[in-house]
Amino acid sequence: MKLEKYHHKTLINNFCKLIAIVAIAAYSMSNLTEAGTLTEGNWSSIKCGKPIAPTLNLTDEDAYNDSVLAVNAYRQKIKPYLDCIVDEANADIQAINNQVKKEQLAIQEANNKISEDAKSAGEKFK
Repeated sequence: MKLEKYHHKTLINNFCKLIAIVAIAAYSMSNLTEAGTLTEGNWSSIKCGKPIAPTLNLTDEDAYNDSVLAVNAYRQKIKPYLDCIVDEANADIQAINNQVKKEQLAIQEANNKISEDAKSAGEKFK
């Protein structure tokens, strides 16, 4: 049998894609406690508590003044919250980029090994 009869490039490409999908899924499952969540394209933090915006109470002057205090307290919490989600998102992005680079390298190495073996087989079975 000659190696050329088989579509080894297609087989190799499909194998590489499968390895990448499995590796990324395994990485994602192992790091759920460290990363934000991504659901239907929406990322959300798991580390940062989002402050809840109060509303102004316009029923009377005292209620209004009390609600202004709540708004001011809310505004004090916004910057630390935004800093927190930016830091968490950046850490998630960096972790994903690092893992993808590792997977690309691993797949390239596996692909190179398969190509070397196929070349050896081609020479051996001429």
